[in-house]
Amino acid sequence: MPEINNFSVQETDLQTRTANTFDPLVLIAGSSLVDSNEYLIFARAHFGGDDTGRRFEIRVRTEDDTSIAAKSLGLVVPLAVATDEGADYWFVHSFTTASTATDVFFEYRAQQSEDTVHADSISLKLLDLTDLGSSNYEEVIVADDNVEYLILGDDPEWTTLAEISGATLGTDEWAVLGYARVDVGSTARSYTVQLLGADDASSQSVLNSHYWEARGTVEEDMVSVLARHNASSGTPALTLRAQEDHDGTNAANGGGYLIALRASAFADFQHDYTAGDFTVTGTEQTIAEVSAYTPSTAGNHWIAARANIGDATDNSRIFFHVEVDGTVLFTGDDLIQHTIANDPTDEQSMSTAHMNNLAATSAGYQLRASRESTDADIAVENRWLWMLNLNAAAAGAAAVYPPFPRRQNRSVRM
Repeated sequence: MPEINNFSVQETDLQTRTANTFDPLVLIAGSSLVDSNEYLIFARAHFGGDDTGRRFEIRVRTEDDTSIAAKSLGLVVPLAVATDEGADYWFVHSFTTASTATDVFFEYRAQQSEDTVHADSISLKLLDLTDLGSSNYEEVIVADDNVEYLILGDDPEWTTLAEISGATLGTDEWAVLGYARVDVGSTARSYTVQLLGADDASSQSVLNSHYWEARGTVEEDMVSVLARHNASSGTPALTLRAQEDHDGTNAANGGGYLIALRASAFADFQHDYTAGDFTVTGTEQTIAEVSAYTPSTAGNHWIAARANIGDATDNSRIFFHVEVDGTVLFTGDDLIQHTIANDPTDEQSMSTAHMNNLAATSAGYQLRASRESTDADIAVENRWLWMLNLNAAAAGAAAVYPPFPRRQNRSVRM
């Protein structure tokens, strides 16, 4: 079967810029796109700046949907200034091209003209959702209402940001992507974002978690969502939720997005997931693995990984990348340090994602991690390695489903 229409541009070299105007890191030309089609945007980078007291921004922009620039805006105050250290940026959202499609830009800037912003491990992708077919995905858009998250008390309360019902998902297998954008205020109070879903089970469990001990700096945090949902029975939902640890305005809903892609619509979907802790030492180790995978059809694969830090000391650094049989899959990924902030109990998320064209030959894929040699050991959990073959499933391989209602917009407080 043909490949589902997709586009990808990636940059392995470190990019820097000293200016307070946005400048493209990479772009996908509108002339490549189909007019009036729905696409899924995915953008990922590791970025920061040269001053721990200043702010640096990164976003996706297209004139076809001017709301994307605000929805995708990430703002960080760096923990460290070294160009191999920085924050994870992760954005996923759908949009519809105009009657004449325009370019899609992935761009960055420093807020102060004298500061230097940097970015690395840069990836921008578009997946043609019209080509995929409306019956093969479910999505929910989270409105940016700037409403403060509910607080953790004696009876924990959660703000439900997005939910795809179990009745809609059934017992099919789904590849899950999304993000939550958190408006962080100037008060040093922590927040948590979680994804709940079914891991080959009849009930929900935590598939992703991100706990951030706020530092008293105004930021726009982009929290990654990457998972697989597969209910063995029953109707467990996919739920993206958040909460604050203390009363008083600090962490608020800055919008988000959740999409479930029907795995049977694609030629192959491979994954490895472990919820429990793994201790990362100074020696590089495999923390997730898809072994002896042979694509049913050669072609572009979306290869992504995500985990969260369970325990670490302040400002610890962890290396995190994917290899294929011992070779780094994306040049330079193994040299990037994810810096951990403040609280030893933080569950900060870290991620990587790239597009790779794979031959139909057997190979093993490993998610590898190590800590900086001078730091203490680091516990990581909710470890995902996720591989989606963007060729369409062979004729007759996937069942035919009636279309569900398409896009939902919601932000529910429970």
